[in-house]
Amino acid sequence: MHMTKPCEWNDPSRRQHAVFENPPRPVSGLFHLANGPGLGLIVNEAELARRRVAPG
Repeated sequence: MHMTKPCEWNDPSRRQHAVFENPPRPVSGLFHLANGPGLGLIVNEAELARRRVAPG
């Protein structure tokens, strides 16, 4: 309720950026995304699988 920006993009984070080959980083207060499908992010599938938690 008191957030002013999306939590996914609020600050660079080793926890969040670890699964991306090209994580977005702010430059002069702006995020510049790569040109590509979706947001242009390249997912490191091996790292994502390593961090996955089984539901249950």
